[in-house]
Amino acid sequence: PASTYLGTLTAAGFTSTVATLPHSAVSWFSFDVPAFVCQGGPLFVDMDTFGSVTESNSASQFSDDTVVALYDSMGLLLGTDDDDCGGLAAQLSFGAGIGVRPPIADGDPFTGSDGCLPPGRYYAAVAAAGMRFEPAYWTTYTDGTQITTPLVFRVRSNFGQVSPCPADFNCDGAVDFFDYDDFVTCFEGAPCPTGKTADFDNDGSADCFDYDQFVAAFEAGC
Repeated sequence: PASTYLGTLTAAGFTSTVATLPHSAVSWFSFDVPAFVCQGGPLFVDMDTFGSVTESNSASQFSDDTVVALYDSMGLLLGTDDDDCGGLAAQLSFGAGIGVRPPIADGDPFTGSDGCLPPGRYYAAVAAAGMRFEPAYWTTYTDGTQITTPLVFRVRSNFGQVSPCPADFNCDGAVDFFDYDDFVTCFEGAPCPTGKTADFDNDGSADCFDYDQFVAAFEAGC
């Protein structure tokens, strides 16, 4: 989908504000994740819509109620949320399950509960409540009639503050025999850890170079 491209994630993250969101519309944002973000590792990516303003048009609607969804570059839905952030704002949290980031206002803490993010480009859809997100092809439908003005979308990460650990292939927070065994199993065509592939160097194919690079990373440790 056409989107506002925010760039590659850094420690500073991004804040983007859309002045108006027309009736029954969705606003798309895209950004790149430069390294694997896993639940047992040190990296995290958090996002929220806190500060967005919506107008209720009927008794069944609430003011300032936003929703968010995240899709990958193939159009697959990775996660959605409605009211986990402060007020009726939405939030998603990926990675760094070994730590907890504090909540915004009266929302839930950010714990990485939405899973992991492999390196790549991601598309976030933000709208007023009533939007329905389909599981593929970035498809959205709306049953609502709210207008959002303004719409706020924030993304935070700790890239640049901590170093990723590529050798932690199973994302359990440690580098050990299980990582080596899981990579070999994955390389040979068996199921891989969630979000992982045998394409260790991210060049689009799994070959001897991936095996060599994993062995080098494993021997270097973290």
